[in-house]
Amino acid sequence: MGSRRGAVNVLLLFLMMGLTAVAGALLAMTVRSLTAVCSYENGLCAVYAAESGAQYGLSLLEREGVPQNQVIEFSEEGRTCHVEFRDCDEGGGILISRGTHVASGAERFIRLEYELRPGETGYAVIVNKIGASPWKAR
Repeated sequence: MGSRRGAVNVLLLFLMMGLTAVAGALLAMTVRSLTAVCSYENGLCAVYAAESGAQYGLSLLEREGVPQNQVIEFSEEGRTCHVEFRDCDEGGGILISRGTHVASGAERFIRLEYELRPGETGYAVIVNKIGASPWKAR
């Protein structure tokens, strides 16, 4: 009777080790998934910041034409936006926007090539090319 009890204990020990390994694997998978979700969320915040900078820049072009200030920066709720106007003249130029999620350092970029045409109440802005490549701020 004693040897049977010992065999059951050994079987239970192996079963517990197997369940512990499965639980550890599930925990590691959960942590990896949570990390991926947080990275995606931080990147999405940076994308929204870059888009808001591009929208701000386009509305500024529409109202005022070629901007006097070539670099604009603003921040809100843990996100910063850096907008630059390059190669600007009365006919058009390049608008570059970088959005950053401050806490994680995630950055996303938007680059627009545009044309400016004078209108009745401001300027018409025609976007010819859209890109998302990284760039260096001046």
